[in-house]
Amino acid sequence: MVRKNIYDLKKSFSSMKISHIVLGVLIGVALTLSGVAMYKATTVSEVMYVDVPKLFNSFDLKKDLSVKLEGVMTRRNEIIDSLQTELKLLENNLRHEQGSDQIMQAYIKKKEELAVHQNRFAELNAQDAQKYDEQIYTQINQYISEYGKEQKCRFILGANGNGSMLYANQDNDITDEVIAYANFKFNGE
Repeated sequence: MVRKNIYDLKKSFSSMKISHIVLGVLIGVALTLSGVAMYKATTVSEVMYVDVPKLFNSFDLKKDLSVKLEGVMTRRNEIIDSLQTELKLLENNLRHEQGSDQIMQAYIKKKEELAVHQNRFAELNAQDAQKYDEQIYTQINQYISEYGKEQKCRFILGANGNGSMLYANQDNDITDEVIAYANFKFNGE
């Protein structure tokens, strides 16, 4: 009986040792997995990318400047429309008063004025659009640089659909974060 109790006691200690070892191993695995998960959650990949067209079109400065450009272009189109209306009136007068040199001269002068304004406004619209795009890209590049430094990224690549980036894992796409950051900085928040 004593022998049986000693045997049971040894068996009990042995199973307790195994239970402790298994428990220790499980705790070690759990700590390792949680450490890896925390590391991954707190580190940024060294190489990230931004969808450039999406960023450009979602940037609040672009939206503001587009409204401004549309306003300028609308005013220019109103001038063109006004000149076209004046030209049509002169054309109607020419039909009713055939042979009037004075009306013919006014018509020719107005037609030339319209052509000059159309050409000039087309050039100005293109120049303004280019100037605004440059201003937008300059600001975006500054914000991307600041974002990269703050987030400790080694590289931020631009994906713009022209073949410069053939593949990127979408886990590394930070476009939405950069849009939020750029708009936050632009709006002074």
